[in-house]
Amino acid sequence: MFALNPDKHISQYGHTAWRIQDGFFGGPVRSITQTSNGYIWVGTGAGLFRFDGVRFVSWSSQQVEQLPSTSITALLGARD
Repeated sequence: MFALNPDKHISQYGHTAWRIQDGFFGGPVRSITQTSNGYIWVGTGAGLFRFDGVRFVSWSSQQVEQLPSTSITALLGARD
């Protein structure tokens, strides 16, 4: 099965580029992972971001807990 329709030219597909220069992450991307629920998580020097396929959202705890640092250098998408 093809991932793309071979009858379409590549310019017929829409895409968006999210670049550091556009201010999406506040710094360079240092790590990326995808979790089993489909979210893509991006770790940067400025914090953790979750991508749902449309937009990036800066992660913040719903509770009092905080990350030990805003600089995220490694991520692991666990099964749970």
